[in-house]
Amino acid sequence: MRALLALGRVLLAQSGTPAARRDDAVRRDVLGQAQTYLTEALRRAEPGHPWRAQAALELAAVHYGTWHAAGDAEQLAAAERVLRGLDAASLPPEERRTRHLRLGRVLLARAEAELAPRLRAGLAAESVRELRAACEQSEAADVPDDLRAGALLDFAAALRLHGRAQEALEAVRRAQELTAQAPALGERALLVRARTLADAGRAEETDAAYAQVADAAPRDSMRRCEILAEWGERLLDRAAVPAASDATVARAEGVLREAFATVPGRAALFSRLQLALARALLVRYRRGGFPPDRYEAVHLLQGAARRGADAELRAAAWLELGRVHAAELPAGGGRDATEAGVAFRNALREARAAAAGAPSVAVARVLHAQGALLASEGHAGAAREAFAEASSEWRRLVAHLEPVPWDEVDETRRRLAPPTGR
Repeated sequence: MRALLALGRVLLAQSGTPAARRDDAVRRDVLGQAQTYLTEALRRAEPGHPWRAQAALELAAVHYGTWHAAGDAEQLAAAERVLRGLDAASLPPEERRTRHLRLGRVLLARAEAELAPRLRAGLAAESVRELRAACEQSEAADVPDDLRAGALLDFAAALRLHGRAQEALEAVRRAQELTAQAPALGERALLVRARTLADAGRAEETDAAYAQVADAAPRDSMRRCEILAEWGERLLDRAAVPAASDATVARAEGVLREAFATVPGRAALFSRLQLALARALLVRYRRGGFPPDRYEAVHLLQGAARRGADAELRAAAWLELGRVHAAELPAGGGRDATEAGVAFRNALREARAAAAGAPSVAVARVLHAQGALLASEGHAGAAREAFAEASSEWRRLVAHLEPVPWDEVDETRRRLAPPTGR
């Protein structure tokens, strides 16, 4: 068993080398071998034996690493099962600290991927508890600065997801004091800080922090492109507010355009940037009415709708495209009405595929948009059916305790209400 544990550890370490990280297939193969050895070591270890806990901790690290390399959610679930199978109270101090840290990171990863707000909040809260314990125990045990800084940044990320921005910023500050001895963590510290400032609504500080992160990344690199995309989407959220300044709108378009100029066409980020840049151009078009903005936005939306990386993104692009065409309708319809109808039908198909039977805000929005289009064309009966379906979808979301945009729910109800005086 000792040999199996040693082999597993060596392979886990090998999976983190630059050579393995450059080739995902090689890394997955190395991690797969490590998983085989460590699973067998855990199976052979007797309950209560010190090596059993060590094998479990290493196996959880392998599952977590495989999830990072392959994006397989089952690997994340496997890591959680292994870690929860360890009784923290019975572990020696170092292994107890490691369990808190690794379980906290697994829960943080699950929280970041979780779309349901209630589940996300619960996972974030549990991650905060585990990572707080890991940080406190690391400080008490005089753990090396680079390890303490990494744990503090995970703790800050969990606090941010839990809505505790000030505590998160304090954790980042503490981590940054340690990153002089761990420069590889410097960029991550800046990014966690930028995200936390954005969540706290501190716009100027957010932009300065994102600019600092982007400037630190290699020019024309994929990493810089990812940072610019994230920053641009934050700016777009602010630009879409009616009270936003023209400077905010221009900056959102500029940052997103810079990211789009360097993203590889085969990257999943390509279609996400198409959609985001199109939305920024439409914000500007609705303010200034400059036709080239609309033409370029339509071109970008068509690309995202047809070649988007997933059904959710394609649904959003089709819906946006339908809204653009519907907004240009002349009296009596015309070509834009036909194109809007096609776009909304495609959006509904993709939104339902993405929802897989679960209640969906996207489905409700598309149904409402279809109802509005049909009403504008004079098809009152068909419009009412679409609004009724949208209302039913909103009710399903409320019944599942999911957050809903109440202004949109109220608008659907208003469109369903009988005309005054009848």
